[in-house]
Amino acid sequence: MNIEKVLNIIGVLGIIASLVFVGLEIQQSHVIALSNQQLERAHKAIDMIVGFLEAGEDYDAIMRNEDLESGNNFLIARRNFY
Repeated sequence: MNIEKVLNIIGVLGIIASLVFVGLEIQQSHVIALSNQQLERAHKAIDMIVGFLEAGEDYDAIMRNEDLESGNNFLIARRNFY
C-alpha cells in the first residue's frame, strides 16, 4: 500500500511538472511571436522611409506637411504614402 501511494504521488508530480513545462513553452512562443511582429513593423517603417529616399523625396518634410509649394512630386509622394 505504501509503494502504491509513493508511485501515485510521483505520477502526479510528473504530470504537474509536465504541465508547468508546457505552460513555459507557450509563454516563450508568445514572446517570440510578439517580438517577430515588432520586428516586421520596424522593417515596414524602414522600407517606407528608404522608398522615399530612393525617390529623392524628403520623408520628414512630407510627413510634417511642410513645403507644400515644392511641386507636383511632393503631392504625388504624399498621396503614395497614404
